[in-house]
Amino acid sequence: MDSKHTPGPWKASPASGVVWDAAGTPVAVTSGLINGPANGERGANACLIAAAPELLKALQAVLIDAEAAEVAARMKGYPDIAAETKARINAARAAIAAATGTPVEA
Repeated sequence: MDSKHTPGPWKASPASGVVWDAAGTPVAVTSGLINGPANGERGANACLIAAAPELLKALQAVLIDAEAAEVAARMKGYPDIAAETKARINAARAAIAAATGTPVEA
């Protein structure tokens, strides 16, 4: 799956709320009160944004395993496990689609 986002890894500066790419170019700046109660939230948001490329890559890899597990559960006669796994697959596909700006795969 091709990505159109800035390649990772990204690094966050929780104090400033800035997210940087590997070359040191800003990728995102979170907003919030600099010296107020939202400062911790701003730093946490920067850390979450910085983890996005790795999270996306990991979810794409887990999705492949989950799809195989769903097929195996269905073939071995475990419809409840297959259904639960399918629901998680659909959630993962929706999250990947949201992250990549693409339609949800069927």
